[in-house]
Amino acid sequence: MLPATGRSNKIITLLGLQDYSQLEHLYAKEAEIIVANMGTQFVGMTNNSKSAKRMVDLLGEKRKEEVSRTEGTNSDSESFRMGKDSIVLNSEVSGQKTGHFTGKIANGNPPSFHTQFKLYDKLKVNDPVLLNDTLSDEDLQFKIDENWDNIDRDIHEILNSDDISWINND
Repeated sequence: MLPATGRSNKIITLLGLQDYSQLEHLYAKEAEIIVANMGTQFVGMTNNSKSAKRMVDLLGEKRKEEVSRTEGTNSDSESFRMGKDSIVLNSEVSGQKTGHFTGKIANGNPPSFHTQFKLYDKLKVNDPVLLNDTLSDEDLQFKIDENWDNIDRDIHEILNSDDISWINND
């Protein structure tokens, strides 16, 4: 697998997908192996409940103390037990707004995050390209190229920024 082989040779592998289902479609059984070799993983809003569940399962559970109280006529009692909750819920992953991400960082401290990127609010958000019969092929290609250039510029702006205050942890 490329990620594991690359890591041993100090090569960083970055895999970007719109959804995990794309990887499953292209690589079938190998998709799980590919994802398992990616130490750092994050996801934005997804409409695919299976993808949201993957992230919830990846982040795991946290222990929490649960208290049970009983009130009687002569006495009250309290009992404690340790329970487990998911670090994030399926609905929190699938309901994320634009610019919000949940993920796991390899060797991170803390190991996971659930955050809104403040820089997103500073970026100019373009209107979506509406596909309809009124756009000529040339106009459509122009809009696609323009959108690509905007995405490329935004990525370079983010990666070249010395200021990491654009990360706002919840």
